[in-house]
Amino acid sequence: MACPLSLLLILLSLALRVPFTGYSTETYLLFLILAVVPQLIGHSSFNWALRYLSASLVALVILGEPLLSTVFAWIILAEKLTWGKVIGGLLIFAGIYLAVRYAIWTELGFPSEIQEMVSKEDRVMSR
Repeated sequence: MACPLSLLLILLSLALRVPFTGYSTETYLLFLILAVVPQLIGHSSFNWALRYLSASLVALVILGEPLLSTVFAWIILAEKLTWGKVIGGLLIFAGIYLAVRYAIWTELGFPSEIQEMVSKEDRVMSR
């Protein structure tokens, strides 16, 4: 989907006569950083994670991206944090935490305290 949208942006830029050159060296460097960091490093790390983790877990962890973006915008750009953003972020973080915790438990086994509780409950239910 990115390629057709890129072509559309190029065509719109040509139609509106927006120049592709004449920017400062710093701007071109920022363009390069925007291309390399999110695309190569970000997507490569997700592909690497898929080798070791389930796709559903990786998809859940991706939900943390807006949280980090919001924190970076707050720190770097002095963006305002609203209560809605804070509460929503905490809920998303809690969901990610619980999902990762459950994935670890199912992969490595539940802690002994939980296993004991479950086995006691099974004994009570079987009576």
